[in-house]
Amino acid sequence: MSRPYYSPGSSLDAPRDEEIRPCADPGLLARANRLLFERYLAVVEDAVAQGAFPPAVAEEGDASLANLIWMCRTALERLESFPPDKTSRWLGFVQGVLAVHGLVRVSEERDFSRPLFHAAYRAGGVTPPSSMHRSGT
Repeated sequence: MSRPYYSPGSSLDAPRDEEIRPCADPGLLARANRLLFERYLAVVEDAVAQGAFPPAVAEEGDASLANLIWMCRTALERLESFPPDKTSRWLGFVQGVLAVHGLVRVSEERDFSRPLFHAAYRAGGVTPPSSMHRSGT
């Protein structure tokens, strides 16, 4: 029996290990995540070195460039011990903030990262998800 992982307004027990199906080859997934965190660390460090942003953006707050540097370095140091969902959340946060700061373009990052993650899915015996567009297709 399939059960939802979230149901608004109800209590939800954590899924048992046997209910969780691997979604990707762990080695290739870790390699993809490492490559992306290294890529984003270089982007942020370059932006800081060029002084392309006001000091407040570069030095303060959760969405600051300084925090992104810390997140990328921490993720790279602890990638093997981070649970996959934490890695995904951190990667998505870094990508989103970089996009807001204009340091990356979402379409370019999607085109760069999609082959990495799709290879990990296929190696894990999982069909990669279909591409989605704003039209919902």
